[in-house]
Amino acid sequence: MARKLKIIIPTKQNKDQYNSSSTNECLTSVIKDSTVQKDLNINITIQPILENKTGLSELYQDILNNSDDDYVLFMHDDLEIHDHFLIKKLLKAHESFDIVGLAGATTQDYSKNAPMVWHLCRERPEHSRGIVGHYIPQGFNGVSETHINSAYFGPTPGPVVVIDGLFMSFKMSSLKGKGEIFDRNFTFHHYDLAAACRAYTKGLSMGVWPIFVIHHGLGEFANDSTWQRHANEFKQLYGHKKLSL
Repeated sequence: MARKLKIIIPTKQNKDQYNSSSTNECLTSVIKDSTVQKDLNINITIQPILENKTGLSELYQDILNNSDDDYVLFMHDDLEIHDHFLIKKLLKAHESFDIVGLAGATTQDYSKNAPMVWHLCRERPEHSRGIVGHYIPQGFNGVSETHINSAYFGPTPGPVVVIDGLFMSFKMSSLKGKGEIFDRNFTFHHYDLAAACRAYTKGLSMGVWPIFVIHHGLGEFANDSTWQRHANEFKQLYGHKKLSL
């Protein structure tokens, strides 16, 4: 029997906007390779959540609670997949890890006096892992030309204790009996950090894998009042947490 993978993409866009997006174009191109699907014996469903107004923790957890798929991948709507071997790599990654991402760290210390983002909460710079390509528009931080910048965080593949929420894949059989992974207190910001804390406590393994993407989000958190409010809430709930392999 063929395994099942569902790819969930929450977006504020309507159907026409999403269908014309680079996210949809790239992902559809990868998934439509019938040879890849046949060789891997897997049925793949792409499900954009159009005009979404539901917080990501609530949306993701409800999907996990009601899924009959073997794997569920959540990805942001500003992420372009540029890896023809996405599915093959993802299945290989799940042979080692219950939860798979693109970037993360092997330590986290949320008691630190630092912005509550994973790459600033690792204990040392060398604890970062993964690679993510970023779209850098002209004028951002004074750059003269639009370009793609590949951010190398550290060695990949490998185990981590936190993964960035832009790409989170779950092996559903590993979640049975574990309770809820996502903390419904968080709508968008910090939902990934809270999920990592819960996954860590429940003994689920997390890892990063070299899957080539371009992310259009640049993480401008410093001047975002909503981000700051969620950071304070996260600090209150998880500020005592220290995670390490």
